[in-house]
Amino acid sequence: MTKRPVWIIDTSLRDGIRTSGMQIDYDRKYAIAKTLVEIGVNEIEAGIPAEGREEKEFLHRLNEDFQDTVITAWCEGHVSHIQDALESSIESIHIAFPVSDVQLRLHGMSREDLLDSLDHVLCSALGNFSHISIGAQDASRADADFLKLFIKSVGKYGVRRIRIADTTRIWDPPTTVRMIRDIKEYSGAFLEFHGHDNFGKASANAISAIQAGADAVSTILGGLCDETGNTELEEFLIYLAFAGRHRATIELENLLAINTSLYQEEVGNVESW
Repeated sequence: MTKRPVWIIDTSLRDGIRTSGMQIDYDRKYAIAKTLVEIGVNEIEAGIPAEGREEKEFLHRLNEDFQDTVITAWCEGHVSHIQDALESSIESIHIAFPVSDVQLRLHGMSREDLLDSLDHVLCSALGNFSHISIGAQDASRADADFLKLFIKSVGKYGVRRIRIADTTRIWDPPTTVRMIRDIKEYSGAFLEFHGHDNFGKASANAISAIQAGADAVSTILGGLCDETGNTELEEFLIYLAFAGRHRATIELENLLAINTSLYQEEVGNVESW
């Protein structure tokens, strides 16, 4: 049986460094990126250009040094953030938009405001990057009809890759399957699942997402992310190797190259895989 490939997007350098108390300098970040490239990760979500000059220079360096790996900059849905990404000379960009009413209120926006902003933001990105993905931030708490309208509105601009984010860790595997199948059916988009992990569910939800038709999964080395964790790269790859109907382009043997000591120096309770 031919296994369907899964695109791996590692976000250790974006979500991972948000782990409470972690301080990682750019030399250490570069070493993490090099490890991810060496094991064959498809894409590295490497930083946030709006954070300043050093971040932009770091993204530019990665893009120059690792041209066989997609290096992606993370941006909020503001034209100024798109401009910051352009100044990084980066070729791949992820643009996150809040889609739940809770997140919209926190951003001082209405649903109508969000939809009205799409033209200005997306037109500033289209034609300037070889890869564009759109994030449905807090999709798990979004109104289902509005989420559908948002995804279809994005599709009108020719952007076909959508990140579905369980930002607040509330989905379980059955819910993930139902939602991903529904979104895939009405959008036909290239779907990425981005799950967080308060209750040990991130990997289970990621597996459920690809079984339901998702094409890509966000991962973290060692499961590091905020106070809890995203889908753990090592755990997810082991599942694909031994139990799944899907495959990654990463050979299992390459997991031995993952150097969790890069984290252990900063976080004492991270154990080596």
